[in-house]
Amino acid sequence: MALQILAANHAGVGRRSRSLRTLTPCFERVVDRRKALVLDAKPMILKHLGAVEKKVWMQYQTHLSRVSPLARADFYAQQMQARGLRSFRSLAQVLGEPVAKVSQHLKLLGLPEPLQRFLRESKSPAHLRYFCEPRLREILKLKDARLARKRFREMLSDADREAGVWAST
Repeated sequence: MALQILAANHAGVGRRSRSLRTLTPCFERVVDRRKALVLDAKPMILKHLGAVEKKVWMQYQTHLSRVSPLARADFYAQQMQARGLRSFRSLAQVLGEPVAKVSQHLKLLGLPEPLQRFLRESKSPAHLRYFCEPRLREILKLKDARLARKRFREMLSDADREAGVWAST
């Protein structure tokens, strides 16, 4: 009788742990060649992977900490307006940033509005990584909006072609 109760309790525990695992979102992450269980939902961008390797996890963390050049330009413009500053130099001194960096980012606000809207709405890691400030300045140098859109489409296809960061592992 005692063995039947013990067996029933043991079977019940096994069922609870399985249901806990299916109810609690979790995924495996490899750290120092050992699998570690992370009790959290797997990021959507990593859903296609089985266990998440350390390199991939570091790339994902880098992606999360990235700020788009337009977001930085918006921040600089907001700071200039909030502090009542009129020059790039004074803003750079207040923020402790190089003057060239501040001025180059603020010039990005001169991009055509459809391109700005796309870059603000796109949260793709491939787009965040590809459309850095120097590449956006290249578009800004084109005075014709039609040529700028054409070059942007070319760059967008290049970004999608290079997008295999997390899919390669």
